[in-house]
Amino acid sequence: QTQAASFLNDIVVDPKRRRAFISDAGTGALVAYDAVLRSSRRFADTSTLADPAVSFAIAGVDYGNSTFTTPADGIALAPDGSRLFYCALQGATMFSLDAALLSNASLHSEVVAASIANHGRKPPSDGMAFDCAGRLFYGDL
Repeated sequence: QTQAASFLNDIVVDPKRRRAFISDAGTGALVAYDAVLRSSRRFADTSTLADPAVSFAIAGVDYGNSTFTTPADGIALAPDGSRLFYCALQGATMFSLDAALLSNASLHSEVVAASIANHGRKPPSDGMAFDCAGRLFYGDL
């Protein structure tokens, strides 16, 4: 069995708090870096993994559920910097978690996981971004 390799993909930056968040689309994780503390952490749980029940049809072509098996991919930071929103490319659910907890490398993963909010279903999508009014946009496939 081949082990997945990290593939650091999307990044969002919080310049006010000097933090960056990166999706690891290879292993299905979120990475937080705190430039003030010069520390980082990797977080993964079931919400960052791909959902094998999700299949793709793009422009009328059925790709099934084994073509785009990418886990955590799209990420976006809430305009106030409080929550990091994320989703798997092969996923139909939008999640968020507390950005400050994720950034604190001294906290146990269970503390971060307890802050996860399920925001409901969405179509399979890739990159995401908030606008200045707080509306979340994501790329459709």
